[in-house]
Amino acid sequence: MNELVLGIDGGGSKTIAILVNRSGELEQVSRSTGINPQDRADWKLEFSNLADALKQRLPRVESACIGAPGYGEIPSISALQNEFFKTRFSCPVIVENDVRLAFDGAFLGAAGILLLVGTGTMAWASDGVSHARFGGWGDIYGDEGSGFWIGRQTLSIASRQLDGRLPPESFSQDLLRHLSIDPDRGAEHLCVWAYEHAHRRSAIAALSRFVSAQAIAGNSTARQLLTEACQRMGEHIVAAKNMFGSAIPWSVAGGISKIPYVLQCLTQDFGIPRTRQLPPVGGGAWRAALALGWNTGQDWIQRLQKSLAEHGVDS
Repeated sequence: MNELVLGIDGGGSKTIAILVNRSGELEQVSRSTGINPQDRADWKLEFSNLADALKQRLPRVESACIGAPGYGEIPSISALQNEFFKTRFSCPVIVENDVRLAFDGAFLGAAGILLLVGTGTMAWASDGVSHARFGGWGDIYGDEGSGFWIGRQTLSIASRQLDGRLPPESFSQDLLRHLSIDPDRGAEHLCVWAYEHAHRRSAIAALSRFVSAQAIAGNSTARQLLTEACQRMGEHIVAAKNMFGSAIPWSVAGGISKIPYVLQCLTQDFGIPRTRQLPPVGGGAWRAALALGWNTGQDWIQRLQKSLAEHGVDS
């Protein structure tokens, strides 16, 4: 069987691609770093490296669906993404915002709210007919509750503790140790660390892992920070429920949603999230298969779910 579809989930920190056959089984998985044009000047090169890893099977691909970070937000960047992706492959290509792809994977065309919280934050919701997005306005004035937002708040709290604007606390000293920074020159070296990263947004977002560990260890500052992040995330869900009705189910995806304290907070506020049918990249494969008219009924979905699990693909 020569027919394959390609699903690609592009993010701010990582990108994953899968090739799926007509039976719903994965034939190849490829991973790379993020491909957000607003953060990575080399995003085209990173994407090309990802595609090159699939090149032996690409002639068999009949349809592709790509979830691109930031797509549909800034017209000039979206046009650049659209042209690049659609000329990179010989088959028909669907380009969507990465959060729309995550929504498609989670609900497979049914009504729902998908909160995607990774490097950035955004929600996508639909009643099964109409679609709407909430948030996702970037790190200058948006992405509240995201990994980047948590990391930025972490640096702010630590710097204020280090220079005396907040009472000294172990949180800032633990952060310095986490970053291998000399505590005797902590404030200065923390500034160097923050501003000299080639991929600053991704590096700052990664500090969310430090905050998660601190929260698990019982640090009150970390827990307070994550509680505030959850409140900001929750605003997206509230806005979507106001538009589509309070009974609409919700689900969540992205690295920040895997922080136990975050999932606990969101569940307390909105109830148990609906189990996603497929991860975002699976949503891409599903959309590409639909475009070809494949039979993507429950049997196909179950085979794809099993194959994704066997390959360790869950985000």
